[in-house]
Amino acid sequence: MIQVGHRVISEAVILPATRDLYLDSLPGVRVFLFGVRCPLPIAQERERQRADRHKGVPIELDVPEFDLVHSHGPYDAEVDSSVTPLEDAVAIFSAALSSTPAAFGRMRAEQTAAEFARACIFCEVVEQTRPAHVIYETPATVAFLDQLRQPHDPAHVLVIPKAHVENIYAVDDALGAELFAAHALVARAVKRAFGPEGITTWSSNEPGANQEVPHFHLHVYPRRFGVPYPPVITKPETPVADDVLAQSADRLRRAITDLRSGT
Repeated sequence: MIQVGHRVISEAVILPATRDLYLDSLPGVRVFLFGVRCPLPIAQERERQRADRHKGVPIELDVPEFDLVHSHGPYDAEVDSSVTPLEDAVAIFSAALSSTPAAFGRMRAEQTAAEFARACIFCEVVEQTRPAHVIYETPATVAFLDQLRQPHDPAHVLVIPKAHVENIYAVDDALGAELFAAHALVARAVKRAFGPEGITTWSSNEPGANQEVPHFHLHVYPRRFGVPYPPVITKPETPVADDVLAQSADRLRRAITDLRSGT
């Protein structure tokens, strides 16, 4: 591939355990998956013939991981190096580069489907089987602090329906009114308790909008001048300490009490 002018070449084995690492590390990048196959006996014989490989001793090739490499499904292009000359292999891969990559996208779709199939963590918050710092609730909604993606003012609050409503398309008028009223009250409480210079609120719906939890939720996010938004996220994320969130939750509950009493 270097011979035909491609500057970046990556040799990588994508196993099930490392799939998410590649997917999360390469957002928005056109990635082609090319397969170079070779029957094991031929590969082992080639290793024995290599003078630079520990005096001709072959590396261990017959390990399960080599079968798992192909677990993601068809490649964007594939050759068998035992029968395909090098020049022909380069031509096959070069031709594939003019097409739209599909294999990596299929892996991303599988990742998203797997995430959406997991138990709903927000339903667990509602059912009180998952710890959360709840600051406010109504008959149909609950607002709580999330341990992840907290800004310097740890008052990033999520407002959700208690019923499992996947996204905004299933929010009816009555639930929408109650959600927005709770959302607005929480925003006023964040402003009162932490005095941010602004507040960003939003919801993301469907994987195409980067909805990460398939349970509708509204964000209340305090902002400061000079702080980039959206924030840079480094994975794996470090959860905010529970005692820090507990202090924030107390401040927000007091602010909500004051606001509702008119003080």
